[in-house]
Order: sequence, then C-alpha cells, then structure tokens
Amino acid sequence: MLSWLTRTAIHEAFKLIRREGRELSLEATLELAGDAALALRVPGPDELAEQAERLDGIRKLSRRQQRMVWLHGLGLSYAEIAVYEGCTTRTVERQLLRAKRSLRQISNGSDRAP
Repeated sequence: MLSWLTRTAIHEAFKLIRREGRELSLEATLELAGDAALALRVPGPDELAEQAERLDGIRKLSRRQQRMVWLHGLGLSYAEIAVYEGCTTRTVERQLLRAKRSLRQISNGSDRAP
C-alpha cells in the first residue's frame, strides 16, 4: 500500500512540474517585462485574413476533429484529450493526424478533404 502511495505521489509531482512548465504566470511575466508586456499588438490586415482562412479551414473538419484540434491548441496533451473525449490516445493521434492533413490540403488550394 505504501509503495502505491509513493508512486502515485511521484507521478502527481511530475505531472505538476510538466504543467507548470507550459503554463505562463501573468505575475512573473509582469515582473520580468514590466508594463511593456501589456502593450497591445494589433494584427495587420494580411494577418487577419490569414487567421480567417485558418478558421474557415477548421470549420470544414468534422465536429470531432474540430474539438480535438481546439483542445490540442489549448495545450492539452493527447492523453488529456483522450480522457476528455472518452477515447484512446491512439484515436486522438489518428484524428489529429487526419485533421492536420485535411488542413494542409485546404491551405494548398485543394478544398476537398481526404
């Protein structure tokens, strides 16, 4: 029983360390960069058009692939997406691979999905 508890505690500690490494602290950013970190950056028209095209491409994916792309974009790992979606990590991997392939085809001008 004690060995299980120790392994679980170590696993959770590593999980927290990994999460801490990918999440940014607003307070730490402000301490390092000061008020310049809050300066707004307004994208140009070309950048806005490119972002709109990317969103249109994502809208052409299946609902399932859209959810997985958004969750992955929010920083969730394949394992976390699998738990959220109720599937295996292999399924997440395949769906994201297919979604990325479709998005590449859409951006290259071929508007049909495989």
